[in-house]
Amino acid sequence: MKEIKTFLNEEDYFSYFDQICMDSYLIDYYPLVLVEIKAICIKIKKYISLVNSCNYFEIHSKILGLDARLQIILTLLPTNFEKTYNPFEKITQKEIIECSRKDYKLFSREIFDLKIDGNIPHSLYFSVL
Repeated sequence: MKEIKTFLNEEDYFSYFDQICMDSYLIDYYPLVLVEIKAICIKIKKYISLVNSCNYFEIHSKILGLDARLQIILTLLPTNFEKTYNPFEKITQKEIIECSRKDYKLFSREIFDLKIDGNIPHSLYFSVL
């Protein structure tokens, strides 16, 4: 079983997205998406700098939403195998970005296979702004 990565600092978390943004294939074919990834990372860094004991829950919810957007984008970008055969090739860059902007609040629920109109566990994981 593959080990789950734990992010204990900003560098651990953001270095992965930095690597994604340096991929030559993505630079050539998905430049708008890479700009969006970079912008989202900048927003997350800004929120991290603003967090304190009074606003933690609000900031945490916003960061979870931005992270969900990143996960949606990564899901829709081609993997190394798909760079030669991309089943999502009909999805445009703008559609990838728009999907991340529209669907991010439901992302956590979908991961856990929770019904949209069903009971949601009382967890910070589902508190997304």
